Amino acid sequence: MNDKQWDHYMKGLVTGYDTDMTMLRISTMNLMLHSITNPTVEYQDAVSKSNQIKGQYDVILANSPFTGTVTESTINPNLLDVCNSACCRFLKFF
Repeated sequence: MNDKQWDHYMKGLVTGYDTDMTMLRISTMNLMLHSITNPTVEYQDAVSKSNQIKGQYDVILANSPFTGTVTESTINPNLLDVCNSACCRFLKFF
């Protein structure tokens, strides 16, 4: 990779959200161990109505929650408009 690509890889490529502070610390440390020196890892519910992020990402990877639950009434309806897969519907009813 050239210098510009490395800079993007280390500082701008990865963004993560979680509602568990321990997972945020672990993921940040893991990214830094893999040369991603300035990841954006924030405390935020990625599927809630309070999340207003649109059109910023090309690829989204997600896991269903391992602790707690997702309440259907709290899911951002915009997410359900663009995600009709079985995985997204699983989140809706989890």
